[in-house]
Amino acid sequence: KKSPSYLPLLEIAFREYERGFPEATNIQGFRFQLAQAYWLNKNWLKTREFLTEIIKKDGDGNSFYRDLAERRLRKIEY
Repeated sequence: KKSPSYLPLLEIAFREYERGFPEATNIQGFRFQLAQAYWLNKNWLKTREFLTEIIKKDGDGNSFYRDLAERRLRKIEY
């Protein structure tokens, strides 16, 4: 948690997983975990990137992770 050095490797692993399993039901959860890890390391740019991606990928849906992402973005913005 305290060392952000693992995050780029985790992000690479996620992108590979995303390419290999584009319809996996747990992709949004994985995205949120990455956003949360960046949040804990105060990397607001990457946090915002992943939260926005969650919302975008959800489309017109109203999923659990979309709701979390929107709430978290409000905390970053204000």
